[in-house]
Amino acid sequence: MKCAIFAVLLMCLMETQGNQLSEQQMNSLFKIFDRLGSALNRNKTMTEDGSGKNLYVIKNLSLHVSFNIDSIDNGSEEVAEAKSADLTPNIVANISDLFERITKLESILQQNQKPMVEEIIVSTSNVETVPEKSEWDPCKTATTSGLFKAVPLNQTVYCEMTTFGGGWLVFQQRIIKEDRSQLIFNQGWDKYRTGFGTVGSDTEFWLGLEALHQITNSDEYELVIELKDKNEKYGYARYSQFKVAGEGDKYRLTVGGYSGSAGDALGTSNSMPFSTYDRRNYSPECENYWDGGWWFNTCDRLCAPNFGVGPYWFRFTYTENTANGIYSRMMIHRK
Repeated sequence: MKCAIFAVLLMCLMETQGNQLSEQQMNSLFKIFDRLGSALNRNKTMTEDGSGKNLYVIKNLSLHVSFNIDSIDNGSEEVAEAKSADLTPNIVANISDLFERITKLESILQQNQKPMVEEIIVSTSNVETVPEKSEWDPCKTATTSGLFKAVPLNQTVYCEMTTFGGGWLVFQQRIIKEDRSQLIFNQGWDKYRTGFGTVGSDTEFWLGLEALHQITNSDEYELVIELKDKNEKYGYARYSQFKVAGEGDKYRLTVGGYSGSAGDALGTSNSMPFSTYDRRNYSPECENYWDGGWWFNTCDRLCAPNFGVGPYWFRFTYTENTANGIYSRMMIHRK
């Protein structure tokens, strides 16, 4: 503590003399500091408090100490000691007075501390909470079925909140009326990539391959495909694993873990790239036969929900009169 005090006093004195202290002046100052140390040791209350505030008080005190440093340069050692002896009581008295004021100030601050903290807590509690960043899939937290904005995609999506426990994002829907589709599904690569149709609860649409890629790569997803045949018989195919790769990998499909009532007509498309009439990533050219894009693995007797005249699902939509059904809805759910 003494060393810190002496360093502050020495710094202040050197500042007043422009950092010009002779060896004799330095020696005399050290003797003065020794006497000051003895006086400070008698002032136990002051020296036992090692806070920066006390050092600041001592620094200010040193600036008001009235002795002429030039007299130390020419005067004898005895003169310097006499001056320091005269100054010591004044310094100690000033220290005691300043310490008493600091003690009173600390008491006032402690009394006001609790109301100040309470006021800060009340003020911060009134600040509006900033909402978390929007997820790729708003259906995970939706409470009712309807349209929601997928902000990162800048797209509107439809969330199904009643079927299969809710939380499903619909990415394909076919509704055949008067024996024909209201929307042409024989689209090119760009349309299948960005999406087409009007997203809604009772409309036909394809959300887009890029959206599927972004969403299914943000977390683990499962797939459900709902179907109705010509006689409006309902069936579904559920897959516990579903993911779509990026465009650089031709939106390749990863699918598996079938369960349901419509039969597994999609399992053989696992690891297959997506194909359209203007981007044939599989041979033979199934997209010409089925009039729509899909993860084709074979052109015969499996699945093609985007079939031009209506969704087709092997052994489910096929009847005596037709091979296609009247309804399909494809949804994904974050696990």
